[in-house]
Amino acid sequence: GTGLKIAARFLAGYGGRYVSGSKMKSILALILLSLSMATTAREFTQTGDSMAPTIVHGDKIEAEIISSFFYEPKRWDIILFMNPDGKSNNLLISRIIGMPHEEIYINDKGLHINGKLIALPKKMHESNISYLPINKTVVGKYYKNRRYVTKENEYFVLGDNSYASKDSRFYGPVHRDYIANKIEKK
Repeated sequence: GTGLKIAARFLAGYGGRYVSGSKMKSILALILLSLSMATTAREFTQTGDSMAPTIVHGDKIEAEIISSFFYEPKRWDIILFMNPDGKSNNLLISRIIGMPHEEIYINDKGLHINGKLIALPKKMHESNISYLPINKTVVGKYYKNRRYVTKENEYFVLGDNSYASKDSRFYGPVHRDYIANKIEKK
């Protein structure tokens, strides 16, 4: 991750002299050990039902801190990310649906990625999770179903509860820089 590269560059020039690879690994291990002893994860409480039934209001969730430096987003991961609206510092939770360089479309038949209808993972299907187009979830406003295209380092995210979630259907894809880490329910 970027943080590790920055730390390595800093340590490589430590004290105006070169630090050998084995010494650098030892220094990095010491730093990571110190950080992990202080805290390895941060706990949050879910507010709202945007991720119901997977995560409901009041559930405790946990985001690993150290692993966030090495995290590579994957489809179906539930992630913690900064609000992309730029107006608030809220942290949000959603599920990654679309990866970089994909076209995402949601209609009455379901979720389509790059023109193909996608079957949800078995566990999500068994929980009756289905993603609805925006025009089926918002009352009193007209929204046209649209195709969303992600660019380099962009991810399309959705809440598991289409009726209660403000997600990429509203604000577009989320850039990788906004994603903190994958989260786990406690």
